[in-house]
Amino acid sequence: MALAEGHFDRSSQFAKQCVERADGNPLYLEQLLRSAEEVGEDQLPGSIHSIVQARLDLLQNSDKRAIQAASVLGQRFALDDLRIMINDTDYTVEGLIERHLIKPEGDAFLFAHALVQEAVYQSLLKSHRLALHRAAASRYQQRELELCAVHLDRADDPEATLAYLNASVAQVAELQFESGLAMAIRGIELAQNDEIKCELRLVQAEALRSLGKIEDSISVCREALTGSPNDAQSCQAWIGLAQGLRIADKQKEALEVLDLAQAAAVNNSLKEKLSRIHYMRGNLYFMTGDIDGCLVQHQKSLALADDTDSAENMALALGGLGDAYYLRGHMRSARDQFQGCIDVCQEHGFGQIEVANRYMVGWSRIYLMEFSKALEDALESKEMAQKVGHQRAEMIAVELAGFIEMERGNLPAARAYLEQNLKLASLLDSGNFLAQARFLLARLDEAEGDYIAAQENIKIALEKVREVGMAFIGPSVLAVCAALTPDGRRRSDLLREAEEILDTGCVSHNYIYFARTAIDLSLKNRDWDAVERYVTRLETYTQEQSLEWCDLIIARGRALAAWGKGIRDHDLRLELKHLAGQTETAGLKLLMSELNKAVQGS
Repeated sequence: MALAEGHFDRSSQFAKQCVERADGNPLYLEQLLRSAEEVGEDQLPGSIHSIVQARLDLLQNSDKRAIQAASVLGQRFALDDLRIMINDTDYTVEGLIERHLIKPEGDAFLFAHALVQEAVYQSLLKSHRLALHRAAASRYQQRELELCAVHLDRADDPEATLAYLNASVAQVAELQFESGLAMAIRGIELAQNDEIKCELRLVQAEALRSLGKIEDSISVCREALTGSPNDAQSCQAWIGLAQGLRIADKQKEALEVLDLAQAAAVNNSLKEKLSRIHYMRGNLYFMTGDIDGCLVQHQKSLALADDTDSAENMALALGGLGDAYYLRGHMRSARDQFQGCIDVCQEHGFGQIEVANRYMVGWSRIYLMEFSKALEDALESKEMAQKVGHQRAEMIAVELAGFIEMERGNLPAARAYLEQNLKLASLLDSGNFLAQARFLLARLDEAEGDYIAAQENIKIALEKVREVGMAFIGPSVLAVCAALTPDGRRRSDLLREAEEILDTGCVSHNYIYFARTAIDLSLKNRDWDAVERYVTRLETYTQEQSLEWCDLIIARGRALAAWGKGIRDHDLRLELKHLAGQTETAGLKLLMSELNKAVQGS
């Protein structure tokens, strides 16, 4: 920087760029600074060309050919790749090392300075440069699709577009969404073929969706539909569009789009796409609380996946069936289906499907009183999602972690997770998950004794569910809203509205969260008949498949109601101690307080 100040002010951006580009070489820095008015930013000054050219002139022909080929491979290169490029399997690089043009780096070699590589590359005749890029593309074709595409692009080869498509598909499959997106965008810029351009847009949309850029992904799917040359691609574009609309909580439009996709799939016998369509429709039914429809759609998806021997659709359908059983409140079956999905994903390397289902193993476990394992699932899912930039998966994983830590009484940890959950839900602008984030924060505020903050959060949650629909988390929100209102009449109205929604049908966790809140509220108000009514409601809901956490909530409610009525017999005392021990073993501190008071009072 001191040397650069002799030519430009220290704050000059150009001076800073020159210092960075010179990489510690004062001779190169001086030449770059002096060239400021002579050449463009991407060109090297003639003085550096002359310096490098003078050194190249001293090389033997074999070394000159080698360093020219190496400049096409890039700043770092492997000896085996270089030998293939120059068609000399015995070539050694000692001459280039002796001339301080390259240096060893691990099992590869590095140009001694980036400007040396640039100077050699820019000195190549265009025809020679293009030929070398084609040779490099051929070398990378089987093992590094991204590099193959880049070299074909630089070779002005018309096959570059297809190479970018192959590379982008591979990158997205490996959860490298940013690089997959960049590959797709460059391919679209080059594409002359409508079919390939449409395929690239579909990959672009998938990458955007995985990165949480939902509205952008929806727009790209619509562009793909506009330029779609055949029904098969239109079908895939409609599926992608429905995926984006689902995340944006536009379920009605998503279902209409899936009808179009299904018509195209049926008319063209596209069984694999039909499997995906049934899977997508099942997901939409999950969000709207259509219990029977969700299960039927995922069963159809699984049958078609099996018929077409598609492991990928099999993984999706198993995850969908997990959702269907979760929706019905059959959490043990849900856990087993989700785990089956994860097993298929790990066997076949379906990382994108795994990251979108991993957290649901944990959400199913909590109802089976497997809270420690569920937290492990949440944190593993969070780490995996963060690694690949899957914001929706990260959002639901941190929500799970926050929920568990709150139930275990680790309130500071719960707040960190739940505030991160709210931030992600806001970024994704997902109405249902924004409502759920506020609902959980309201419960946390209440647990911390901040009733003003709790009332504000639950007010926002209620406004949001009335906007997007009540089936996903509405009854749970209404119950907490009732618990936080001092107005007895409004409290009754809110609870009554929640029960009406439960009786109509909605997502399973509402039956459990509602009962949990309503039981505690009734215990607080010493309304023993209401306690029994809410306990019976939950008991009836879980009679098809009993759940350990629900059994604990039911038994705790009845025991505390009996204690509140003044019953003090030996059996009740034993029951209270048993429940307190069971709750303590599970680490559920939010459920322990009232039990401990009763036990200590006995």
